[in-house]
Amino acid sequence: MITLPGRRKRRRENEENEQESEQDSEQESEQESEDEENENESENEERERDDEEKIPAQFRSCSNMLEICNWLVNEKPDILNLAYQMLEAKKPVSSSSSLPNTLNNTNSSNQQVKYIA
Repeated sequence: MITLPGRRKRRRENEENEQESEQDSEQESEQESEDEENENESENEERERDDEEKIPAQFRSCSNMLEICNWLVNEKPDILNLAYQMLEAKKPVSSSSSLPNTLNNTNSSNQQVKYIA
């Protein structure tokens, strides 16, 4: 088949255009992946900032639970006492013998005691 010079020129132009569009597509996909990476980095930075804001300043220097417990024992024992009381309050009452004496020594037989568990 004989091709005309104009057709050859158009083929070359089409091939060049296809190559350029492939390069443009590659550049666009590279740019998109860079944009996604930047978004992920900024989201991670925001999460880290949020986490840092949630942690009280006293605990930021602590590297483990033992250091936090030691700080609580030395500086804020009332917090530990409150936590212990909350834990004890969650335990179910097993029998009336475990109730405080003031509740066991009721004067009226008609009086009912309600327990909150």
